[in-house]
Amino acid sequence: MVTLNTQSLTTPVGIIRLLEFVLTLITFSLVASVGHTSFSFWAWCMFTWSFCSFVTLVIIILELTSLNAKVPISWDDFTTAFAMLSTLMLLAASVIYPRFFVCSKCATQIAATVISCVCFGLYATEVGLTRAKPGEISGFLSTVPGLLKVLETFVACIIFISLEPIFYNIYAGLQWCVAVYSICFIVSLLIILLTIGRLLARCPFPLDKCLMGFNVLAVIMYITAVVMWPIYSFNGNPRPSICFSIQQYQQYQQYHQYCLWDSLVVVSCMTCINLIAYIVDTVYSVRLVFFVSPASQHETCLLPHRNKLKVYHEEELVYWRLKNPSMLVEYKKTEDLIVMLHVDFRTLIQPLGIVRMLEVVLTCICFALAASEGVPIIENGLSHWAWCMFCWCFCCFTTLLILVLEFTSLSAKVPISWEDFTMAFAMLATLMMLTISIVFPTFFARASDSREIGASAVSWLCFGLYAGEVWLIHKIPGEISGFLSTVPGLLKILETFVSCIIFTCLSLGEYRRFPGTQWCVAVYSICFIFSLLIILLTIARLLHVFPFSFDKAVITFNILAVAMYATAVVIWPLYAFNNSRPDGCNHCSWDDLVVVTFMTVINFLVYIGDMAYSVKIVFFTHHGEGG
Repeated sequence: MVTLNTQSLTTPVGIIRLLEFVLTLITFSLVASVGHTSFSFWAWCMFTWSFCSFVTLVIIILELTSLNAKVPISWDDFTTAFAMLSTLMLLAASVIYPRFFVCSKCATQIAATVISCVCFGLYATEVGLTRAKPGEISGFLSTVPGLLKVLETFVACIIFISLEPIFYNIYAGLQWCVAVYSICFIVSLLIILLTIGRLLARCPFPLDKCLMGFNVLAVIMYITAVVMWPIYSFNGNPRPSICFSIQQYQQYQQYHQYCLWDSLVVVSCMTCINLIAYIVDTVYSVRLVFFVSPASQHETCLLPHRNKLKVYHEEELVYWRLKNPSMLVEYKKTEDLIVMLHVDFRTLIQPLGIVRMLEVVLTCICFALAASEGVPIIENGLSHWAWCMFCWCFCCFTTLLILVLEFTSLSAKVPISWEDFTMAFAMLATLMMLTISIVFPTFFARASDSREIGASAVSWLCFGLYAGEVWLIHKIPGEISGFLSTVPGLLKILETFVSCIIFTCLSLGEYRRFPGTQWCVAVYSICFIFSLLIILLTIARLLHVFPFSFDKAVITFNILAVAMYATAVVIWPLYAFNNSRPDGCNHCSWDDLVVVTFMTVINFLVYIGDMAYSVKIVFFTHHGEGG
């Protein structure tokens, strides 16, 4: 059962997170209201505000419902790492956005910039509040070395997005610098992930000495990069005259070709910043290992013999955590909270695991083939291309997530019905692959383009694989499985998916003209909401909250849905097609009316099948069993 913890909203950190969520959402809305641009910097700023707002909301909800205690990760380390990352992202956005998109008369943009700076201050305050303090025991990422690790990986990410292969492939010295960035980034990111995943106890070597050694090597390697990168990048290579100035960017509002020379400057500056960060990290590590640690050894020996832990200096605890990872505790609890991961290789060699691995590979191939062709220049076709790319990316990522959770046995710890979730996703992915396997070749495949044809063919294979997954995890006689693994459950997913297609084709100006079409939209909305509610309650294992029989409720809803869709099947075409198809119509609003009509008929038939199947099971199968 979910227990509400309202105190999480009244603490200083909770209040700050509420303000963060509201202000990042306001900033996103203000910038979005101005309009869309093709600048990559604009996309980065919009992603920053939306990402920070969404993840902050997830953290607030998990702490409010006390579900954060059930998440098999180090919650303190996760929240601190996210707060630090958000601080850096908002700092970058608060600098980039006014430099490129704000003018003296742009009131909305100025307001967005000011609020973004306020958001930066709030996240920086959260970092200060969640940072480990004397007398507390918290995660490694809540300490100065942990925060520096987050900073180092973030700066490395900025370096990577600024690198251009056309430059560093020329000289071996620049290739060495890229190797330095990559090696240090991988190791720092690995330390962060091991800390959040509570896997430090599995490391067979002393982590404090290893971390100090890595920091020393990183400083030496970054020193070489600080010297070599500018020598090879700017020797005999002045800034080209074709590079716009900041004022020209703001004047012409066009960024069709980013000046590559400016990227070299960004990489140089970020290399110096990361060198300073690694130097501070090294000094801190050496001080703790060789100067502070001996004084804290007596405290370290006494800690295991106490049921209550206390630390008088943060420095005395940072590397004690790394030396004794199996004894990590949170400062509010005294019991051991380590969650060991059990690797299950059988999930990868079973038929279902093999199918999912093929799905990950093939959907990734489809995405890569389509992306290699670039964004198509087709009138009214960009939305279809974006839909196809989203489907491949979404299916690939979610399938990989399912593989990882089952491989590490974490699927058993997720507080949802795992069978229902995997079945719902497999059915949804099957429908998505079916639609894009038809849409992509119809709009984008040409006889002379082998990559687009290849993407279409591989997409059909993905559709077959996901359909095979649905068949593999479908409820077999004699097995006990979730509701969504049965035929009525699969039909519920199909009904919601068809409703989504209807909603994407609806035009406000078309259906608001007549009360009849407004009634049809009400039918689509009501049936969609109830079907989606049934799916979510099933996945969340909340069907027991119903004060009445669940199967009878489903039958009643199906009967009402059939009756309502029967009216929509008749009314929609009567009101929608008063006029004939306009001349020169190429995917115009009239075509959307045709799509809505067909989808209405399809959903009507699906609800009829769902109703017949439900009635058969409840009123005939049960009677037979009772006799």
